[in-house]
Amino acid sequence: MRKFFAISIFCLQGLLSTLSAKEADSATKDQITQRLQELTQAINQGDANKLASFWTDEADVSRPLIGEAIEGKAEIVKFLQQRAQELKERKLQFSFKPEKIDITEADQAVVQGVSEISNQQGIFVRNARKVELIREKGQWLIDSVTDIEVPPAPPVYQKLKEIEWLVGNWKDQDEDVTITFANRWDKFNNFVISRFTMDVYGLEAMEGIQIIGFDPVQQKIQSWVFDSDGGFGTGIWTKKGDAWEVAMNYTLSDGQKATGTNVYKKVDDTHYSFSSVDRKLNGQAIPNIEAVTVAKEQQ
Repeated sequence: MRKFFAISIFCLQGLLSTLSAKEADSATKDQITQRLQELTQAINQGDANKLASFWTDEADVSRPLIGEAIEGKAEIVKFLQQRAQELKERKLQFSFKPEKIDITEADQAVVQGVSEISNQQGIFVRNARKVELIREKGQWLIDSVTDIEVPPAPPVYQKLKEIEWLVGNWKDQDEDVTITFANRWDKFNNFVISRFTMDVYGLEAMEGIQIIGFDPVQQKIQSWVFDSDGGFGTGIWTKKGDAWEVAMNYTLSDGQKATGTNVYKKVDDTHYSFSSVDRKLNGQAIPNIEAVTVAKEQQ
C-alpha cells in the first residue's frame, strides 16, 4: 500500500509539473502576443520613443524576395517612423496577427503570422512574417523580422455574388439515379468549387468537379468541369431574365465533342431547376434534358 501510495504521489507530482510547464508556456505566449500588439499600436501612432523600446540594438528587418534589409535599432526606428507617417497621410492601418508562437528556448521565441496594411476598401498589402524575439531583463525584444509578400487576392466576389445561392449541398434524385452537388466558396471567395457524384441503383457511376469563376478578359462568369470518365469542358455563364444559361463545350474521353446550354433557374432558397437544351454530339442533335428540380439538403 505504501509503495502504491508513493507511486501515486510521484505520478501526481509529474502531472503537476507538466501542468505548471504548460501554464508557464501559455503565459509566455500571452506576453509575446501582448508585446506584438503594443508594437502594432506604436507603428500606427509613429511614436519614436515607443518604437525604440521594442528592438535589440543589433536587430534587423529583411524582405528577401526584393533584397531589402534594414540593420540596427536606429535605422529600423527611422524606417518605421517614415512608414507611420505614410500610413497616417494615406489613412491606412497596419496590423499583425500571430498564427504560431514557438518558445525555442527559455528566453527565445519565434512567431509566425500575417501582417497587413488596409483601408476602408480592404487589404492591399499582405506579408507572411517571421519574428524572432529575445527576452532581456524580463522584457521581450525583437531581434529579427523577415517579411515575404503574399499579395491579397483580387476582389472578385462581387462578380460572382449573383450565383451565391448555388453554394451549399444539393441533391437531384429519382428512383434510379441520385446526383449530389457539394458547392462551396474557395478561401477568398473568388471561385465556387462544386464536387458532384452520380449513383445509379446505389453504384457510384461518376464523380467530378466544377470550378466557377470570373473571366476578366471576356468579363463573364466562366466554369471549368472535369469528370472521372476523363471528360472535361468549359462553360460561359449569361444571365437571361431570372435564369442562368451556360454555353457548354465538352470533350469526351474518346475525343468526341459535345455542346449544349445548361439552364439554372432559382425557384426558392431551397430549390432550383436544371435543364440542358440544344445538345449536340459531334455536331448532331441529341435529346435535351428536360427540367428537373434540385433540392438543397439540410446542413
